[in-house]
Amino acid sequence: MFDSLHESMRTDAVDAWPEPACGVIVGTEDSPEYLPVSEVADRSRETFRVDEAAARRLVDRHGALLGFVISHPAGGDGPAEPLLFTPSAAEMVAQALLAVPFGVVVCERSRSFKPWWFGDQCPTSKLIGRPFRHGVTDCYSFVRDWARLERKIILPDFPRDWNWWMKGMDLYRMGFYQAGARSIDPAKAAPGDVILLKVRSEVPNHAVVVLADGWIAHHFGSVVPYDPRAVSHVQPPARWVRTLATEALRWHEDID
Repeated sequence: MFDSLHESMRTDAVDAWPEPACGVIVGTEDSPEYLPVSEVADRSRETFRVDEAAARRLVDRHGALLGFVISHPAGGDGPAEPLLFTPSAAEMVAQALLAVPFGVVVCERSRSFKPWWFGDQCPTSKLIGRPFRHGVTDCYSFVRDWARLERKIILPDFPRDWNWWMKGMDLYRMGFYQAGARSIDPAKAAPGDVILLKVRSEVPNHAVVVLADGWIAHHFGSVVPYDPRAVSHVQPPARWVRTLATEALRWHEDID
């Protein structure tokens, strides 16, 4: 997204290092402009908060707010850790509040990486073969995108930090039940149903979609929050799925 502005965004991130940079994309879709800004109430990853009044002033001066840009600076001289390539729960809250795409530039001392984007306003990436990025293209995001594209069902999104399943959050049940799903026996799962699994967790922390041919589609993650090698895929219903399945979910209009 906004490829013509990436160089400016990356330069701003390097110039601001070791502090996080912020900026806005304003104007029109045909003629967007990137503007570095300092009017942000809190730039830290853990407590990121946008000053709504400042954002409105920028829109009044420069036109429509098309996107918001932040940087994740790596500390010290070492390489950027995988967590920096994912949004925090606080950043997901801010993105939902502004309802525009959020771009993130990961930055080391003297170099930056290609910006990545998150938010429902971003184009949906293909379901199969996309890399694992927690909070953006993770397992819950996979099922959420599948439900919207294939079933016209809107699952709510939830701001979440890495390892949410170890912090008292029951993400899958919250989302699916709010969207009208009902629990069924995993042994009776049919095409279009979703099977929940517990992978070294007290609550379900993974889900697979049952396909028409009996295979499953899912996005199994990694031991790290960002792993471009861990891609979503289709496979036979492996033994570990049958072993770790806790329940299956079906939307109420499909229950006999």
